[in-house]
Amino acid sequence: MPLLESVVRETLRLCPPSVLTGQRVVMHGTKFDESLAMPGMSHLASPTLEIHLDENNYPNPNAFDPYRFMSKHADGVSIQDMSASKIDEKYLPFGYGKQACPGRFITVRQAKLILAKLFHDFNFDWVGKPPEKLSRQCVEGQIFPDMSTRIVLTRREKI
Repeated sequence: MPLLESVVRETLRLCPPSVLTGQRVVMHGTKFDESLAMPGMSHLASPTLEIHLDENNYPNPNAFDPYRFMSKHADGVSIQDMSASKIDEKYLPFGYGKQACPGRFITVRQAKLILAKLFHDFNFDWVGKPPEKLSRQCVEGQIFPDMSTRIVLTRREKI
């Protein structure tokens, strides 16, 4: 299932649950030096989506590449580069550091189980012409898929 792991990681890279990660409030004003001060009640966050779509972090960042997180052995066999639940400073759908979501491991496992079952049992087709580009909507920092996009699932015949 390394390809499915890469697909889940790539999906979370392009469509993280939130535009911002690690949101914090500076309760009391802090002065770091003469050029940098944070007044009390300032809000801080990491711009997750911007980091995920930065060309310095990922080549061709706006394209969905299901193989992005896979590489090949010398014999040509694909291997997984990174788990979808593994976090780093360029991949932030679950946060970063000690404050990262502890439920990410089970969440990724559940997503893979559901997707594997769907891919095994159903064929997916667009209703009408597929869109040129899938859009996403942002509501108060949360990212949602375009609800006007339609697909149809047809059960595969049992072998």
